[in-house]
Amino acid sequence: GELHFLVKKEAKGDLRKDSRVQDFNNVINRLFSGRGSSGPNRRQRLRLQLRTFSVVCMAEDSGILEWVPNTESLRSVITDTYNPQVDPTSIHRRGSRLTNFNDQDMRNTFLKCQDLYFKKGNLSLATKKFDELILQKYRPVMYWWFIQKFSSPHAWFEARTNFTLSTAVWSAVGHIIGLGDRHSENILIDTRSGECVHVDFDW
Repeated sequence: GELHFLVKKEAKGDLRKDSRVQDFNNVINRLFSGRGSSGPNRRQRLRLQLRTFSVVCMAEDSGILEWVPNTESLRSVITDTYNPQVDPTSIHRRGSRLTNFNDQDMRNTFLKCQDLYFKKGNLSLATKKFDELILQKYRPVMYWWFIQKFSSPHAWFEARTNFTLSTAVWSAVGHIIGLGDRHSENILIDTRSGECVHVDFDW
């Protein structure tokens, strides 16, 4: 069989961090695999795991990384997704509007909403403004990707569950280790299972 891999040389980064994060994630996976392995609730074990891949460091700034198959970046998934239930000319139809990195309007508006809470302590106003200026203006479309990609109800439910559980685990672990640089091209989606996969752990 074929083995796909990525040869990478970092301009400023250190691939040894990627290797250590994979080691840490493997420990987390071992802890999850033992969860509920005995006792009355052993059949109700949650399917919690982190997708890992091999990292072989050749030097601190270069190495070989195992290719994660059947994945697309979160950005490309959202960019290609569309809502078929709205008018084709509507600004809410295509996800590409959400992933346009040149549009700073959403980020600036989001920061203003946060300031209302963190600087002025007004949570209710911050929530109201966030709904009005972000949620109403930039409608979510990613849920349509699951509908369009996974046609049977069972496959759709499984993919959504895989995405939800893997995102939750990555969020918790990322918070614990202080994982940064989580932009939409460092977060991948497995197009066969819906699982969330994180890459690039230099920050």
